[in-house]
Amino acid sequence: VIPSKILLDNLIRNAFQHTHEGEVTIYQRGNRVRISNRETDSDTMLNEELGFGLGLDLSRKLAERFQWSYRNERSKNGHDAEIEFH
Repeated sequence: VIPSKILLDNLIRNAFQHTHEGEVTIYQRGNRVRISNRETDSDTMLNEELGFGLGLDLSRKLAERFQWSYRNERSKNGHDAEIEFH
């Protein structure tokens, strides 16, 4: 299995799993991919920790191992992950 596929599968699955009422956006240009999720139900955001933990830790470790640029940030109403494959 290709490590980049594992990383992207994980980030996309996490985004959809933790967006109950909102949207997931996947943007790709060249070697850069950004995956964002936005929750529109503020009650859901308040009642859930989003569960971004082990999966995102695995993503970070894969990116480090292959020296890919990786950024993952929680925002007010969602999450943004960006990876650049070198």
